[in-house]
Amino acid sequence: MKLGLLVPVGRTDKFGYQYDNFTKLILSNHEKFADRVVIVASSRYVKNELFENRHKVEYIS
Repeated sequence: MKLGLLVPVGRTDKFGYQYDNFTKLILSNHEKFADRVVIVASSRYVKNELFENRHKVEYIS
């Protein structure tokens, strides 16, 4: 069975360790659980370091 997740993470243009670490933790947990993860963000700014080397993650803004 294939499982996909739709994850609303809010704005990705906030700066600071609490935002980056929280988003990385969410992504790591969902990647372990699902076959595909779609990120829906409310901003067009994409921090590449949050999404690089993540093969199951698709980013939509």
